[in-house]
Amino acid sequence: MRRAGALGAAAAMLALGIFVERSAGTAQPPRVAVGDLLVGVILGWCGIAAVLQAPRRAAGWLLALSGVLWLVATLQLSHNTALSDVGAQVGLAYRGPLVCAVLLACCSPRSPLTIGTAVFGWVDALVTPVGDSDWAAVALAAAVVASMLLAPRRERRPAPAVLLAVGLAGPALFTIGGQPVDVGNRVLLGADLAIGLCAVTTLMALIAERRSGERMADRLIDLAGAASIDAAIAEALDEPGVRVLAPEVGSEPVAPGRERTPVTSQDGAVVALVEHAIGALADPALRSGVLTAVLLQHDQERRRAELARAAEGIQAAQRRMVLAADGARARLQRRLERDAIPRAERICEHLATTPATVEVAQTLDRAIEQLRVLAAGLHPLALTRGGLRAALIELARGAPLDVHVAAPERRYAQEVELVLYYTCAEALANAIKHAQARSVQIDVADAGTLVRAQVVDDGVGGARLGAGSGLGGLFARTAAVGGRIAVDSPPGAGTRVAITVPT
Repeated sequence: MRRAGALGAAAAMLALGIFVERSAGTAQPPRVAVGDLLVGVILGWCGIAAVLQAPRRAAGWLLALSGVLWLVATLQLSHNTALSDVGAQVGLAYRGPLVCAVLLACCSPRSPLTIGTAVFGWVDALVTPVGDSDWAAVALAAAVVASMLLAPRRERRPAPAVLLAVGLAGPALFTIGGQPVDVGNRVLLGADLAIGLCAVTTLMALIAERRSGERMADRLIDLAGAASIDAAIAEALDEPGVRVLAPEVGSEPVAPGRERTPVTSQDGAVVALVEHAIGALADPALRSGVLTAVLLQHDQERRRAELARAAEGIQAAQRRMVLAADGARARLQRRLERDAIPRAERICEHLATTPATVEVAQTLDRAIEQLRVLAAGLHPLALTRGGLRAALIELARGAPLDVHVAAPERRYAQEVELVLYYTCAEALANAIKHAQARSVQIDVADAGTLVRAQVVDDGVGGARLGAGSGLGGLFARTAAVGGRIAVDSPPGAGTRVAITVPT
């Protein structure tokens, strides 16, 4: 949308130039008219391009305004009295915004000389006796060049200032020297060319400044990766007292010799304040880089906070799902143990008393055993009755190899005990089925707010924790309670499965 607006403004600028030159008619030679049109359009287009690059910078808007005023001033040559009066009133007003745009692009904007030159430019533009003075034009050109030469080296960009000085002082010097300015219109065309090139080089300087600010922002972000954004800015400014503050402290007094620069988001909201020595951010590129870095850091922290909240929401949802599934399994196990299995056993006993149904009773008895195995797999009864240590000891007794268990007597939350039990059970099952192990060690220990369990076997190793393994299915359950699983299984050196869960 912004690009479309810029294209519309550029077309409007060209249309204004054509209208102005048609209104002037034959009042000036064709090549002078073409020169005026090109300079005005170039000024406007460069200003529009600068605004498109950095809409918050005043230089682009000033450059576009100077182009409009340049074209409107040509209306004083119109045969229409009203249009001629408008053009006469505008006069040399283009000089004010053009001088300010150049000073912002190639000089230190807070320098007293730069400020004085900007004021002088507006006086020369709006006060007719001053604007008509050739000496005033020469003095203004000299002030522009002096402002550029006295600016810090990193802010100094000579081309726009020198070309503007040539455009302002060239015709005036010819007049002061007693030479006719309009001989072949070469002097006027040369001045027009200098003004046009001044607009182009000003745009280039603004683009270079923006890129320099982006490079500075990248450097600050890189520095901040190893420390804080405060330390990164302090290193860039060579000032250890730099602080990045929350916007709420803006009402607090500032220490002598210090100032606070606001950092604003795209919607204009102040997101932070940079407190630094007065004038430390006078360099536009440095200022742009610092503010961009702080804004990027703020956006990253905001996104990290949003991601953290989303992750917490996902983990909470997973936890609820796991608890609901465990609750359903436990209820089903209790119903099997209390209702279905006892009822089947009574039926089996009744059938066993009749010779004709003994075989049926035997079949039913085998089915009851399978049902008990299913019930035990749904929810370990030993875990409910005696806790994690008792359940692991019972698990070890049923294993066909030597299993040692070391675990505290304490009880944990139900979901914590379940995830530890199932992980140890699955690791033991893998050791029995695939590892060719002779012994397994199961250790459970508290570590502050965490509980750690590990299952170590002396098998062949080479196990992998993936979606196709039994342990892989425990990822979601472990993540739901904020835990993590790790497998260390070098070939020929056994397997170590470790799980850490918050208590």
